[in-house]
Amino acid sequence: MYSRDDISSSTAGGGATALLDCVQLVERIQEGDPAAEETLVRYFQPRIGAMLLARTRDRDVTLDLQQEALWESVRALRRGQLREPLKLPGFVLGIARNIVNNYFRTSQRGPRLTELPANLQAITDNSVQEREREHQVSRVLQKISATDRAILRSILIDGATPAQIAQRRGMTSEVVRQRKSRAIKQIQEMLRVASGKNG
Repeated sequence: MYSRDDISSSTAGGGATALLDCVQLVERIQEGDPAAEETLVRYFQPRIGAMLLARTRDRDVTLDLQQEALWESVRALRRGQLREPLKLPGFVLGIARNIVNNYFRTSQRGPRLTELPANLQAITDNSVQEREREHQVSRVLQKISATDRAILRSILIDGATPAQIAQRRGMTSEVVRQRKSRAIKQIQEMLRVASGKNG
């Protein structure tokens, strides 16, 4: 899927987006959008890489584990294993932690006690930004209609299709899709405004 060279070069560049639209990204990955998977990889590479390198202190091992963690994250999202899209950062980092812990167990090696990574402050700042983003999304969700919230939850969390929702709610599939798209656009616009005010 993603080569070691791709992961290495992207991690070194550090070109990850500051904020991530978790809800839309999870939806697009579940729909099989390769561009969304690439966005996920670019965003989480530096975060996973820093954590793994701090644990292993071995760049080659880090690249192997990083590739495994990213690939497993994409596969898990494709299978719909993440029930709450807003928890995407913790979900991906949890997979990476499990993989590195398993590496130490199977290789009969323990993590070395080493100094913390030099970019620890940047990692912490990113975590704060992600938590604030989650709060923003939660607030924005309360501003759209209850019906639209229910449609988004059914599609993004419960994995229902527009046809299934339409049957339950007495709508057409096209109306369900239109309401979903409209709600997502409203959320994106409100988040854009909120981010501008916070900036």
